[in-house]
Amino acid sequence: MDNENSLRLQDPDTEEAVLGLMMIRGTELADIVIERLAEDDFTMPENRMVFVAIKEMLIEGQNQLNEITIGERLIEKNQLQDVGGRVRLTKLETKVPYPLPDRDDINSYIDILKD
Repeated sequence: MDNENSLRLQDPDTEEAVLGLMMIRGTELADIVIERLAEDDFTMPENRMVFVAIKEMLIEGQNQLNEITIGERLIEKNQLQDVGGRVRLTKLETKVPYPLPDRDDINSYIDILKD
C-alpha cells in the first residue's frame, strides 16, 4: 500500500514539463526556479539530475540552456547516460504545453511538484 501511495505522489509529466520549460525559457524563469524549486521537488532520479545541472547553470549565469549545453554539463558530472542521453534531453522540450506557459503557469506547476 505504501508503494502505491508513493507512486501516486510522483508526477513525471509535470516534472518533465517543468524541465522542458526551463530549457526553453530558463533565463526568463531563473529567479523563480532558483528561489522556489529544490532538488527534492523531483521524485524521479533522472529528472533530479537534469534539474540540478540546469539550476547550477542558471546560478552561474549561463544563458544558453539546451540539450547540447545541458548535455555537456551532465557529461562533466558523468551523468548523461543516467538521465537517458541527449535524446531524452531533446524530448523534455516536447513535454511543454503549447502555447508556452507564462510566469504564473510555471508557479502553478511548481505548486503541483511541491504538493
